[in-house]
Amino acid sequence: MSILSSAVDSISGGLVGGVVGAVGAAVNKYQERKQAVEIANSEIHKLELAQNHELAMASIAKQTTELSTDSASLIASIESDKATYSSGNDSKLMQIADFIRATIRPVLTAALIFYSGLALWYIINHYDIQLTVEQIYNLVNALLTTLNACTGIALGWWFGSRKAGV
Repeated sequence: MSILSSAVDSISGGLVGGVVGAVGAAVNKYQERKQAVEIANSEIHKLELAQNHELAMASIAKQTTELSTDSASLIASIESDKATYSSGNDSKLMQIADFIRATIRPVLTAALIFYSGLALWYIINHYDIQLTVEQIYNLVNALLTTLNACTGIALGWWFGSRKAGV
């Protein structure tokens, strides 16, 4: 029986060893695949970070370009104003002409507002016009809408940016 028991022990030992080896190989392959997935996820994350970095750098470059364009426009505007207006060495008559030219738009705007208000006040008081609350609301609404539009037009016209090199 000792040969038989020795043979059974050898077969069972080989069988157990084979099963243990197969389980070990399966666990090893599982660990390798798990590690490959983690490496792939890490690479994907690294690529996403690189892409986000590139997008941020492109945005910063765009802003820098816009700011440099704006500063070039401002410098061109200043140079244009210097060329348009007289300097301190010019005659007093040129300086007076520059003062009149610089104040004409604001003075005309103030005069237009003043005379429009004066005309409205005169019409209401001279002809004894009684306005209802709804008419007053509509008038104020129209005035504010018109004033808002005129303000936008004036600001765009008076203070609009000039192209670089103008």
